[in-house]
Amino acid sequence: MAKDNVNVADELKDEKQKANLTQSAKEAEAAQAIAGTDTDEEATTTTEANEPQLPKIYVKRKRYTNKTDGKQYWEYVTSAMMRGSVSEVHFKASDVGGYEALEKLFGDDNKALELRVREERQYDEKTGWRKYYVYEVVFVDEIGFEWRYPLKTARTSDKAVMENYIRLLKFEAEQSKAKA
Repeated sequence: MAKDNVNVADELKDEKQKANLTQSAKEAEAAQAIAGTDTDEEATTTTEANEPQLPKIYVKRKRYTNKTDGKQYWEYVTSAMMRGSVSEVHFKASDVGGYEALEKLFGDDNKALELRVREERQYDEKTGWRKYYVYEVVFVDEIGFEWRYPLKTARTSDKAVMENYIRLLKFEAEQSKAKA
């Protein structure tokens, strides 16, 4: 008798999981219908095909001294144009271990590495689609392997300057494409 109760409980549990999976699949289909695409891959390829080619952006590593403890640390910056003047945009690793990885990528001889920027989209049930930029520093080693490490802007103001700079680069690329 106890075995039968366990089997019934397991069957009910399985049915609930199947119902949840079915509901999740329906929600995903609805989200894709809202976006007007069948799959995420199609959305990515269509946006990448329409994106103008941006010039390369480089992240430089600069040494600075902390005022509180007097120790020297590295900061990661790039230059961005903001209304005709040059602004420095500061980047940071997502955690302390990330700085160790960045030190390995930059090594002793690399003063600047390429910064790759891509736009991604995320769906939230409450707010809908949200666009954001992902930044990665890229290093190609001597055997041709591409090492990547994600970066974040250090401050909200850096994020705003970088987003406007990317928009400016896209605008200039579209203008030159229209002239050609």
